[in-house]
Amino acid sequence: SCLIFFGTRCSRVTGPWVYSRLSKAFEESGGKRKMMKAEDNRRSCERSLCCCCRSCCCVLIAILLAIAVVALSFEEPEVEVKSAELKELDINMERATLSIDVSIHIFNPNGWPVTGTVKKLHVKVHSLDRQAPDEVGEVYHLGVASLPEPVTLPESAPVEFDVNAEIVIPASGDTIRSHSRFIRDCGPLSFEAKTKLRIEIADAAIVRVASSDVTLDDFDLKIDADVPCRG
Repeated sequence: SCLIFFGTRCSRVTGPWVYSRLSKAFEESGGKRKMMKAEDNRRSCERSLCCCCRSCCCVLIAILLAIAVVALSFEEPEVEVKSAELKELDINMERATLSIDVSIHIFNPNGWPVTGTVKKLHVKVHSLDRQAPDEVGEVYHLGVASLPEPVTLPESAPVEFDVNAEIVIPASGDTIRSHSRFIRDCGPLSFEAKTKLRIEIADAAIVRVASSDVTLDDFDLKIDADVPCRG
């Protein structure tokens, strides 16, 4: 036991009472420290979260600015028909069967990160009269060559690929004249064994660039070429 003074009076108290009072005081002191530590942790988390949000905003702004710069400086890919080749030819008095490969050249003038993909491209094939005074004469439509699968366009680099047209020309109806022309140019009595074709990209080409579809429809691209009848 011990003595506790209250003003001029003195009281005798037992040890457990003193112990409980001291324990309560220590608990209150420890609780305050825990609360202060929790508050410090909360403020530290808030500061970290604020810094993280600022960093994300800066990165997002930088990405948006880069996209804007790319969009403003974007140049449409350049398309060119390089050549046409008659790979297979079978002619008889009933029909002419042709297999024509058309070589296409596309250049993507844009640098990183503007890659592209050719999604759609159609090439029209026509027959010309190479014996006409203007070496064109009456133009006969033969068929269409289509892109078999998408073609990737790398940054600032050219790419070449072939599209194929399988064409059957019956010796009747609207195609009898074009069939007769192939008999004349490529038949067994032909002297030079050459025919003349017009290769034309007249339909819109769909190119996917930077996650957007770009329609290349402001051109009328074609070539006229003498093509050997035997590939």
